[in-house]
Amino acid sequence: MASTGQWSETAPRRRPIRSLLAVFLICLAVYNANGRLIATGDSIPARLIPFAILHHGTMFLDAYFPFSKNTWWIQRDRLGHWSSVFPIVLPVLLTPLYIPAAIYVRQARPSPWRFETLCGLLEKFFASVIAALSVVVLLIVLRRLTSEENALMLAIAFAFGTETWAISSQALWQHGLAELLLALGLLFLTLDGSPSQAIAMGVVCGLLAFNRPPDVFFSLALAVGYLVRRRPLAIWFLVAAVAVGAPFLIYNLLTFHHPAGGYGMLVQGALVGSPLRQRATSAVSGFAALLVSPGKGLVVYSPFFLFIVGAPMIRFSGSDRLPAVLLWAAFFLVVVVHSFTDWRAGSSYGPRFLTDALPFLVVALVPALERLSMHEGKPIFFAAVLFAIAAQVVGVFCFPGGGSVNLSQSDLWKPSGAQFYREAKAGFQREDYYYTLRHWLGVSGHP
Repeated sequence: MASTGQWSETAPRRRPIRSLLAVFLICLAVYNANGRLIATGDSIPARLIPFAILHHGTMFLDAYFPFSKNTWWIQRDRLGHWSSVFPIVLPVLLTPLYIPAAIYVRQARPSPWRFETLCGLLEKFFASVIAALSVVVLLIVLRRLTSEENALMLAIAFAFGTETWAISSQALWQHGLAELLLALGLLFLTLDGSPSQAIAMGVVCGLLAFNRPPDVFFSLALAVGYLVRRRPLAIWFLVAAVAVGAPFLIYNLLTFHHPAGGYGMLVQGALVGSPLRQRATSAVSGFAALLVSPGKGLVVYSPFFLFIVGAPMIRFSGSDRLPAVLLWAAFFLVVVVHSFTDWRAGSSYGPRFLTDALPFLVVALVPALERLSMHEGKPIFFAAVLFAIAAQVVGVFCFPGGGSVNLSQSDLWKPSGAQFYREAKAGFQREDYYYTLRHWLGVSGHP
């Protein structure tokens, strides 16, 4: 599809750069506006591994043993070390950004409370940075595919009307990096292609597959969709993908004897204390729950995605629909994989398991939005986006005060099981950063 929103070659380059910077800063401010970290034990390895690398030259977490009771997210691996159950791509990539903090810790030797507080503050900040970058990259993609007005509306929907806000920007889950990588992959699909771009695409696909194993389907879809049109660049792509992915594959095989590392054993329910031992009552019910259940359904929390149903297939370049077909197949397979697990997705808000797919789903809305009438369809679309933003506000400012994380699968199928309903009733949670700062400065007692 021809782009109607591309920047003019004669337009000043400062304007798009400034607008993207403004979007990034606005997202960063909004993502941190709740003044607290919304995390679970899942992200603890991600906040510790950079320090382990910089202080001890290893990705093992032996230096931080003993761990608290029921710390299933860190397990003793096949080598006898304490290792992260979750993929290490994200913390490894973030390690250079932790250098100033590591120097501070080495010099100041802070108390355990101060070290834990620093880890939490860094986790929230870097999570919000990654999420804001994914919005910026997706906005660039959307500008290449549609008008400036439509691109901005879809970017707003993505930034504030999806789990990008309540999940990706709040803690170092794998989802934030997955969204950024998928958005970058979509961007490369819209470009003409060159050896350097092929290398970059290879890096993206390699990291995407190992950052969160279910996303291997998106990685393959991007790879095939890209290489079918750019076969002469295949060698550049493959070398980059293998070079980036091989170290993580070797690490996974050495530590947990599984290509997906501890994550693969976790999904299989083979780890002690695995929260995924409980499965969906059936794959069909799990599939439906991920999409339409009141408690965890994607189109319940972000109803504007319903407009995709009546839209033609998105074209990333020319008349080629293959990348879109492959990406839709990947999305279907991701939903199928998660439908066999406990789709409640642990102690989280909303449809967390489908967060990684959001950049593609938003881009897939382009044809639908272009067909909507300003006087009829678009007001309904805007209303759906506003509802989605309101649902995210509840997740960011109220969760988990309402106790919705304790609901059973059957409860989440009831209208009263909608998390945004239960959490809104509980009201706003305390802004922990204010009290933490006072305690850090010695102004008051422990918050």
